[in-house]
Amino acid sequence: MASGVSLVCGWWFPRMGHSELIGSWRSEIGGPVFWRIGFLKVNFREARDALYGWRKHIHRRSRGDVLLEDLNEGLHSSVQRLEPLTLMGHSRELLIKTKSADWVALVDCGLGGSDPESAISMLTRDLGASGVIIFSTPDSPFSLEARRFSVFEPSCGSLPNCIRSVMVSNEGDERRSRWTFDQFGAIQPYENRAAYTNRRIRDRLTDELISSYAKSLGIDVFDESYYCGPSALISSPECSHSAISGVEVTQMTVKDAIEEMRSFSSKN
Repeated sequence: MASGVSLVCGWWFPRMGHSELIGSWRSEIGGPVFWRIGFLKVNFREARDALYGWRKHIHRRSRGDVLLEDLNEGLHSSVQRLEPLTLMGHSRELLIKTKSADWVALVDCGLGGSDPESAISMLTRDLGASGVIIFSTPDSPFSLEARRFSVFEPSCGSLPNCIRSVMVSNEGDERRSRWTFDQFGAIQPYENRAAYTNRRIRDRLTDELISSYAKSLGIDVFDESYYCGPSALISSPECSHSAISGVEVTQMTVKDAIEEMRSFSSKN
């Protein structure tokens, strides 16, 4: 992984783009959980029932039940209910009501960040709702730095329903960074076209741009108070990775993941 550390999205990692607009709340509350967030433009109850029903359908022949638990506790306590965080499998998902009446946030128990792709893709179709996926992932023991802003619409007509996506990512290794820039679909009116011509690839999509794009759609992605709750925890039967020869399943609490990231930063 690329060496070096700075503050981005509230995490202390060397040599990463400095972002003043984002505080440290995400690292303190959820560690990797909020590196990747999905959003659905639908009321909270409808999103909860749809995600629960979809997971029940997927696991209808699995051993074990899909469980739904409504949570009225604070954000910190709700996020801890995702534990343990895992590198393989995303069996626990947390839907969070936001201050926007028509946007619901989705995260899960992924140690390398949440993976809301399939849920957002399917539910935009099933609910006839808009969706957004946002990445702001740092260099860490579990991930390489990447930023992404993607928009989903049911009018697309076919899965994955993504009508627009912009992404910068480091696809290098511990010896050398190798940044790539990718975009798909029609540029939206709120986008900064000039930014995509920046000489430094990593600067073509910054946290500031992501924040601006999200606010244009009514999402205040980097504000802790935006995720006001209540929440719903949906737990699906876990895949058995132990049956796969040579696979070591890494599991951590949120606190342990944060400590691992701090240790990583101090060494780089």
